[in-house]
Amino acid sequence: MKARLLLPTLAALSAAISATEAATFNISTASTSAQTLSSGQTGTVTSTGSLTVSGSTVAVTISGNSTLTNSGQIKQTGSGRAIRDNTGGLTLTVTNNTGALMQTANADVIQMNVSSSNINFYNYGSVISLNSSAGGNQSIDFGAITSGTNSLYNYSTGIIKATAADAVRPGVNGYIENAGTIEAIPVVEGSSPSRNASSSDGIDFQSNSGGQVVNSGSISGRHGITGGDTATGFTVSVTNNLGGTITGKDGSGINIDGATASPGSATVVNHGTITGNFDSTKYDIGDGDGVDVDGTVNISNYGSIIGNGASVGNNSEGVSIGGGTITNYAGASIYGQNNTGTASAGNGILVDDSNGGAAHAATTVTNSGTIRGYSGFGIKMIGSYNDTITNNAGGIIRGSGTGAAIQTGDGSDTVTNSGSIVGDNGSAIDLEGGNDSLKIQGGSASITGDVSGGTGTNTVEIDLGSGNSFAYAGSLSNFSTVQVKSGTTTLTGANAYTGTTQVTGGTLVLDGNGRLSDTSTLNLDGGRLELSDNSAQTFASLSLTANSVIDLNSDTVLTLSALGTINGASTLSVINSGGSTFRFLGDLTSDVNFQTLLGNTTVNGGAATASYDGTYTTVVPEPGTVGLIGLGIALAIGMARRRKSS
Repeated sequence: MKARLLLPTLAALSAAISATEAATFNISTASTSAQTLSSGQTGTVTSTGSLTVSGSTVAVTISGNSTLTNSGQIKQTGSGRAIRDNTGGLTLTVTNNTGALMQTANADVIQMNVSSSNINFYNYGSVISLNSSAGGNQSIDFGAITSGTNSLYNYSTGIIKATAADAVRPGVNGYIENAGTIEAIPVVEGSSPSRNASSSDGIDFQSNSGGQVVNSGSISGRHGITGGDTATGFTVSVTNNLGGTITGKDGSGINIDGATASPGSATVVNHGTITGNFDSTKYDIGDGDGVDVDGTVNISNYGSIIGNGASVGNNSEGVSIGGGTITNYAGASIYGQNNTGTASAGNGILVDDSNGGAAHAATTVTNSGTIRGYSGFGIKMIGSYNDTITNNAGGIIRGSGTGAAIQTGDGSDTVTNSGSIVGDNGSAIDLEGGNDSLKIQGGSASITGDVSGGTGTNTVEIDLGSGNSFAYAGSLSNFSTVQVKSGTTTLTGANAYTGTTQVTGGTLVLDGNGRLSDTSTLNLDGGRLELSDNSAQTFASLSLTANSVIDLNSDTVLTLSALGTINGASTLSVINSGGSTFRFLGDLTSDVNFQTLLGNTTVNGGAATASYDGTYTTVVPEPGTVGLIGLGIALAIGMARRRKSS
C-alpha cells in the first residue's frame, strides 16, 4: 500500500524536475536553440556564452515571472525578436552586464507586448537594433504596458541604439534612468526638396502618460525625447542632470505634442544641455527647438536649452510652449539661433498653441540668466492670458529680427525688469494689447531700445531704491502713466507717451530738449524734477499733490500749458533758477489755484511772485527776496574779506 502511494509522488517530482530544466537555462558556450522562461525560472548567458537564433523565432520567450541575465551575447539574426513577452500579468527582470550584447537584425530587441506586464531592465552593456528593413524595430519596446510597471536603468557603460527606429518606447508611467547612451539614428525619407528624418527618437513615450526620465548621460534621436498627442491629457517629467545631454538631431531636444482639447504638460529640470537641431546637409525639412511642448510646462533651467536651426516655414526656438512656468537661473541660458543659411528665425521663448495661435494657459517667466533670440525675439507671447515676465538683476533678455525683444500679447501683462533688456533692432519691449504694466527696479536695470505699451491703459513704474539710478535713451510710447517712485531716472531719448508723468519720490532728470511729449501732464507728488543745462521742456499741465522740488539748472525753460490739481498743504521748491525760466501759458495771475501754488512756492529759497507778459505767466523770486539774498551774499563776502585781512 505504501509503495503504491510513493510511486505517484516520485513520478510527480520527476515531472517537476523535467519542467524546471526545460524552463531554466545556463548557456556558457555557443547555442542556437531558442529558449523559454516560465514562472519562477531564470535564464543565464555567461561571458563565454552566446545565444544566436535565426528566422522569425524569438530567441528568449517569456511566459511567466522570471529573471534573465546576460553576460555574453543574445542575438536574433533573422526577423524575430531577442526577448518577448506575449503572455502578460508577469514580472520580468533583465540584466545585461558590462560588455554583453543583445542585438537584432530586423525586429525589436525586447518587447513587452501585454498591458499588465511588469519589467525591470538593468543595462550595463549594449542593446542594438540594426533594423535593416527600416521597419520601425525598437531596441526596447515597453509601449504596450498600460497597467504594469516598467523601469529601465541604463548605466554609464550602457548603450541602447536603434537605426531608423525609436531606441526606447516606455509604457504608461514608465521610468528611465540613463547614465550611458540612448541613441536613435534617423535615416533620410523622401527625396529633394522634401527630404526629412525618419521618426526615430531617442525615447518615444507615444501616448503613454506619466513617464519619468532622469538623465546624466546622452539621449539623442530625431527628437531626443518625445510623446503626447493624446485626448486625455499627457504628462511627462524630465530631469537632465549636470553633464547630461538631450539632443534632437533633426528636431527638438524634448518634443511633447498635444491634442487641441487636452494639450498635456511637461515638467523639465535641466542642469545639463538640451539642444534641438536642423541638419540642412541631410534634410530639407526640420525644426530644431530646444524644448517644444504644445501644452503647459514647468521648466527649471540651470544649464543650457538651445534651438539650433530650422527649415523654411519653421523657426528655431530655445523653448516653445503653450503656457506655464519657466525659471531660468543665474548662469543658465535659453536661446534660439539659425546657422543653417535658411531664412528662418532663431528665437528665445515662444508661447502659443504650436501653430501661431493663442496660448493654452497663462505664462510666468522668471529670468536670472540669459534668454536670447539671435535672429528673432527674446520672448513672445500670443493670446489674451495675463502673463508675467520678471527679469532679475544679472538677467539678460535680448532679441533681434523685426519685432521687439519682448512681446507680451493681448492680456493684462506685467514685465518687471531689474536686469538688462536689449532690442538689437531698436525695439526692446512691446506690451501689445491689454492693460499692461512695466516695472523697473533696482540699481542695475537697463533697457536698450524703444518701449511701447501698445493698446489699452498701460503704466510704467520706476522704483529703483534710494541711491540707485536708471538711464534710458530710448522712447516710451503708449503709456497712460509713467511714475518715478525712488532713485534717479535720467531720460535722454525723445519719449512719445501722452499720459501723466508722476514723480512721487526720487528724481526724474530730463536730459535734453523735449525729452517728454508736450501733451504729457506733470504730477509732482513728492519727488524731484530736474532739467539739464540749456534745455527746454513743455508739459500739458502741472499738478502738485505733495512737497516737491524742481531743479532748473542753468539756462533752461520749463513751460506748463495749464494748471491741474494743487494741494494747498504741499510746497514746491524751485532751485537754480538763475538764467532759467519757469512759466505757465496764459494769464494766471488772478487764478485761485495758481495763487495757492504761488504762495506755497519758493524760488532759490525765497518767496515767489509772478508776472504776465501777454503770453506767459512767469514765476520769479520776489524783488525783496532777491535784494535780501543779494545783501546776505554781500555781507558774507565782506565778513570773509575782513577775516582774511585780520
